[in-house]
Amino acid sequence: MRLLFAVPCRSATVGPDGADIEGAGINQVWVESVPGDVSFTVLLGLATVPQDPEGKLELHLLGPGMTVLEQLEAELAADPPAGGASDLPPGFEATGLVPIVLRFTAQDAGTHSIEVYLDGRHRDSLFFVVNVGTPD
Repeated sequence: MRLLFAVPCRSATVGPDGADIEGAGINQVWVESVPGDVSFTVLLGLATVPQDPEGKLELHLLGPGMTVLEQLEAELAADPPAGGASDLPPGFEATGLVPIVLRFTAQDAGTHSIEVYLDGRHRDSLFFVVNVGTPD
């Protein structure tokens, strides 16, 4: 299994024809005060070959100063193709979209990151800033 992309957004709804994404690429969130509740979605695009349909996903949420705030682990498994693996062309990769809603309490304002690991290997870093107040 491999990571194709990771998109932070306000929300994502996955359907049979892809995903509807609202607020793609956000890099700032606002809270009235700290501590303050933060919630947004990360849409993951994943690809796998039928011979290796499983993977372990880890997300590490880091706060200012690289402090680990939260960790999420999940085992992922791709659904087999309707006709079975033998019906797929050689080299075919099945793809899928996985929306993950992140909710946490920001203790401090400043730069945070989400570190994405797949099968124990670091694959992406998503940076965002927690701001106190309201957007101008």
